[in-house]
Amino acid sequence: MQETTSCPQCNTEILSRIGTNCPKCGHTISFYEGNSKKRDFSKYFAMSIILPFLAFVGIIMTSKSLVPSIIASLVFIYFAYLLCPLRKEKLFSTTYEKLFFWGIWSMFTGLLITLEYNIYGNLLGNS
Repeated sequence: MQETTSCPQCNTEILSRIGTNCPKCGHTISFYEGNSKKRDFSKYFAMSIILPFLAFVGIIMTSKSLVPSIIASLVFIYFAYLLCPLRKEKLFSTTYEKLFFWGIWSMFTGLLITLEYNIYGNLLGNS
């Protein structure tokens, strides 16, 4: 037997599968319905992909002069702190998720630290 839930708009019993439409009011069951952890997990996943990319582009765009490069580096440090998996441990329910996000975070952080080291070496003449 499949699980049912009550429609939040008209209290009719409907299936709790994603995409089920209520026959009375037309409400559709969505992925995020009733679970805020899914929404937070999805937001963290999107941020862990987009923000390091933006930091990478910012560091590349400001690599010709020292002061903007320092500002871009500070933004990168803030993003690295914001996306550190230690801050979001309650979101992960499996070991795979923990390893996945630690892998993404360490890969992007290592890449950007290496990039900054090479840029500052060239800007300061220590190459």
